[in-house]
Amino acid sequence: MKKLDLFTQSIYQFDNFLDDDTCNDIFKYIKQSNEPTSIHGALTGSEDISTHGHTDNIIDSLEMGPKSCYTLSFKIQDVLNECAKDLQLNDDVVLTNSWYNIQQRGSTLNRHNHSNSIFSGAIFINTDESSSKLYFYNPNSIVNYFCGYNGTNSNNANNYSVLPQKGTLYVFPSYLDHGSHTDKNNTKDRVVLSFNSKLKNG
Repeated sequence: MKKLDLFTQSIYQFDNFLDDDTCNDIFKYIKQSNEPTSIHGALTGSEDISTHGHTDNIIDSLEMGPKSCYTLSFKIQDVLNECAKDLQLNDDVVLTNSWYNIQQRGSTLNRHNHSNSIFSGAIFINTDESSSKLYFYNPNSIVNYFCGYNGTNSNNANNYSVLPQKGTLYVFPSYLDHGSHTDKNNTKDRVVLSFNSKLKNG
């Protein structure tokens, strides 16, 4: 038998994208910053905060802060270039906006996607084994129409989850729904740095 794996959903994982020292620098900067924040619509905790919708690009602020972050936008651009090359896009992909979310214990992240973007990314800045998982949802709803499965794999899964590792970056198509499913976060100050992108000439 020859199997053709067609129409795949590419999610890119970059382990140790940021080292512990850089993550700690970012965490300290965020906790001490005076950036305007509010409650993000996708976060359920009453004490959760986000710069989404306030600061166009929090990465710009970070690059003017800790020395370890001076080249952060260049590191992200290298990743976007790699992803665009893998998908054989005929245009460059550039960073558009970025923000951070801080979740407290008992919080969940509602299922959502990112409009007006090509790739989105999530860098885990402060997470541990108690942190809520990140779930990606299968956009192919036809998998639910079959009678049942003996097991779960990439052919039939409704979702796929990852346990956040500090410093890891995930880049994924912005149309892909993601959230924390029913998992509740149990980490104090679970911090994620997120970003969107667009076609340079689009």
